[in-house]
Amino acid sequence: MKSIIAKPPLELVPVIEVEPYALTDLPIPDECPAREYPSAWRQYFDSCMVQLGEDQITPIADWSHFVRAKDMLGAVLLEKLLRDCLPDDATKTDEIAGLSAGYALCDSEQVLIQPQCCCDFSNLESWEELVKERSVKSDLWIGHPQPLVEALNEVVKIREGWEGAGAPDYLRVVSTTFADLQIAVDRAKKETEKIFEAIEEQLVRIINDATLRREICNQIFCR
Repeated sequence: MKSIIAKPPLELVPVIEVEPYALTDLPIPDECPAREYPSAWRQYFDSCMVQLGEDQITPIADWSHFVRAKDMLGAVLLEKLLRDCLPDDATKTDEIAGLSAGYALCDSEQVLIQPQCCCDFSNLESWEELVKERSVKSDLWIGHPQPLVEALNEVVKIREGWEGAGAPDYLRVVSTTFADLQIAVDRAKKETEKIFEAIEEQLVRIINDATLRREICNQIFCR
């Protein structure tokens, strides 16, 4: 594993997952995994976005399929992802799926930790809990495989998770402080509310009823 000391200021960036292989018919790169071949996968992502007419959409890192949520606002692609969350009868709100999204921990130079499989916007609560409880050892639920957290006084070490044997060398152990994480959490909460409002407004294109729109948005954000 690679040890990284996070360089403040930290951000918990609200992100939305964009899976290009599920959206286009372009062949995926032969080189895998993306973390080891970032250039090939970034080229693939960009080519897919061009095919979709969304070339302004870029990932948070060359090896990632997550995009800053604020960069998706108003995009036709976001509208498609929102529609995919809805059942045929949108009034059946208990059948609405959460948006595949979450929060990427970034410092002043790079993406440090990104969400994992089965992530959503409710995962901000896990970051809040981490800062509040300050457990010596804990798991951080931001999807699976979930990171492991170790704390000593004010220092926090977040170890990327791995399922199975033979963990790759590119996995990271990120060291930071509770104070810097608290600032990142507070900022993320404010930004999330702005994104919620913007997505609720974008849902006007799909749902006319304001009350239903709010309920749908709550479900999409897993609230």
